[in-house]
Formats: sequence, C-alpha cells, structure tokens
Amino acid sequence: MTDDGSPWTPIGHNDAITWPELAPLFRRRDIAAVERHLVWLRDHGVTCIRLMLEYCHGEHRYLERPAGRFVPNMVRFWDDLFVLLEKVGLRVLLTPFDTFFMWIRWRHHPYARANGGPCTARRTWLTCPDTRAAIKQRLAFASDRWGGSPALFAWDIWNEIHPAHGGDDPATAAPFIADIAGWLRDHEIERRGYANLQTVSVFGPELINHPSLVEAIFRHPALDFANTHLYEKGSIDAPRDTVAPALTVARLMRAAVTEAGTARPVFDSEHGPCGTSFGHGSAHQ
Repeated sequence: MTDDGSPWTPIGHNDAITWPELAPLFRRRDIAAVERHLVWLRDHGVTCIRLMLEYCHGEHRYLERPAGRFVPNMVRFWDDLFVLLEKVGLRVLLTPFDTFFMWIRWRHHPYARANGGPCTARRTWLTCPDTRAAIKQRLAFASDRWGGSPALFAWDIWNEIHPAHGGDDPATAAPFIADIAGWLRDHEIERRGYANLQTVSVFGPELINHPSLVEAIFRHPALDFANTHLYEKGSIDAPRDTVAPALTVARLMRAAVTEAGTARPVFDSEHGPCGTSFGHGSAHQ
C-alpha cells in the first residue's frame, strides 16, 4: 500500500545500469531512449525495477573511486534516473553493492586495501570495521540524495548475503544486518522523520547449504520484508521445458512464505537460467 492508501504490488524487472536499455543514461547520451524503456516496462505491467548502485563487471561504473569519493557521472546518472522513475511512475528496489562482480573482480574494486580502500580481503566484508564504516557512508550518501524520492521502494541493504563474505561463517549475517539496518533506519528518521523499507537478499541455494541463514533472511527483526533469489540446479538454472521451473518456483516460494510467517511480506527479486557452481563455491554465474 502506498502512502496515500492506494494498493501497490512490486511486479518486477531486474535491470542493470550497464545493460543496453539503461546504459544510454550514462553521460546523458540518450535520456529519451531510457524514458521510452521505462514507459514500455510500465505499460507491460512492471511496477518496480531492481538495480544496484554500481556494476562491477568493468572499470567505469563504480559509484566511488577512490573509496569515499562519489563519481560525478555516476551521481548524475542516478539523479537523472530518479527523475525519470518519478515521471513514469515506477519504483526501484535499490541495493548498494554489486557483490557478485565485486567478489569476482575484487582486486580491481576501490574498496580493496590495495587500491586505497578500507578492506584487506573480500572474506571480511561483513566483519571489517573500516568496511562497515564505508558501507554506512555509501548508504548515507544515497539516502540523503535519493531516499526522499517517492520512486524509492526499498533498500536491499546487501545483495545475496553469503557466509563467504564473513569468513565462511553464516553467523556473521545477523549482526551485520542488525548494525547496518538499524543504523540506516536511525539515519533516515533523523533526517526525514521516517525510514524507507529494508530487506536483504540471498542466493536461494545457500539456505539449503547453510540452514542457519533462514532466521536472518526471513525473520530478522530489523528487516521489513523477506527477499529471496530463486535458483535450483537442473530446473530453473538449465530448464528443458516450461513446467519444471514453474513447479520448482512454486515449491521454493511456498517454503519462503512459510519461513517468513504470516506477518512478513516475502517475494523473489531474482531468478532465471544460470550456473550454480561459481564464485564463492556455490554462487551463480
């Protein structure tokens, strides 16, 4: 439900700032083309897009470079995109880091200590105090600049939280969520008098590999709704027909809804064909 009491459901589309439809907004190469894309999505039933503030598969879409300096062209990209989202009537589920390519290309990332950043190793993302401070600084910047927009649906405060991000210890997830989510909520209330919704996403198979993650993902008291990414080897990841993936999604969503309980909304914000043996050991490609 929206602020004015109107019913609203996040019907989504995953996108990325470097993908063909949004890429022309960078350096304002073709704003009109991006607006047409957003209108097309809206007219075909999409109400919400999911995006990451940066995309790390290359070298030119970091939000900060070096760490702590927000890249002017990226800030302008987001300024312009929020204007378009408000104009078209779409909302965005926004996550601050592209943890997938950040993990794969860590040696290039501005947060790496070797590049002048705060973090000595990617396996300490969730536990390093200096990295935690940098994460809060990024969220503060994003919240102060765009958090008041009616186009912001919610923060996905960490994309696909994974035990590998905390030294292969699934127990690091809950305290990370408590600290970041609580801090961001307090920051927004102090600035605006209200806080935006918050969630954390997870690569679904990790809930099987590490069942203790279920409590943090689906029932953490600092989060407003549960959010999972549905993947399963053989059916969703490499489908041979249209029925098996649908049945798998139904089973996985039924389990997610059950784990979240009756008082917490839950939806999936990413799924589709991929590989399931890459990156952290069981992350996707």
